[in-house]
Amino acid sequence: MNQRRFDPESLALAERLVRLAPDFVESWGELAWIYAEMERDEESLAILQQFLAEHPANAEAYAALAWRCNYLRRPEERAFYARRAYELAPHN
Repeated sequence: MNQRRFDPESLALAERLVRLAPDFVESWGELAWIYAEMERDEESLAILQQFLAEHPANAEAYAALAWRCNYLRRPEERAFYARRAYELAPHN
């Protein structure tokens, strides 16, 4: 989905995708990416944390948060989320 468009229209489409596919971590990841590209870093983290609150055993959500924290240069949080992702899905 990432077409390198980070404008209000893309944001609206990503928000719609989250509503249409609420259990699909990739849709939330795209929304978080758009927020980040629009320099809305805290919202980018919050959207992934919201998904994780609703899906606490989703390894992909922890991995997505680890990557987001990596981009934001938050090494302690990155390590926590990466470890948790590995614990949930060591094969992935």
